Amino acid sequence: MTHSYTINGITCNGCVAKVKSKLLMHPDVTGAEVTLEGQKAVISMQRHLSLNELQDAIGKATGCMTCWP
Repeated sequence: MTHSYTINGITCNGCVAKVKSKLLMHPDVTGAEVTLEGQKAVISMQRHLSLNELQDAIGKATGCMTCWP
C-alpha cells in the first residue's frame, strides 16, 4: 500500500535525504519518495503505519519535523 503525507519542517535537500533515509530504515517501509517542494512524502509500506509510528521515525531523525496525511 502507498500513502501520501505532508512533512512539516522540510527546509532543504539535507532534510529530504535525512527523512527518506529514516523512513527506509523502518522494517515495514518498502519505498519512500520525499520532496522539498510541497514538503511531501509518498511512502510504500507492507502494512499501514500509524502517524505516531511515522512521526517517531521522522522525529528521531530530525527533532522538529512532523507528519500528517
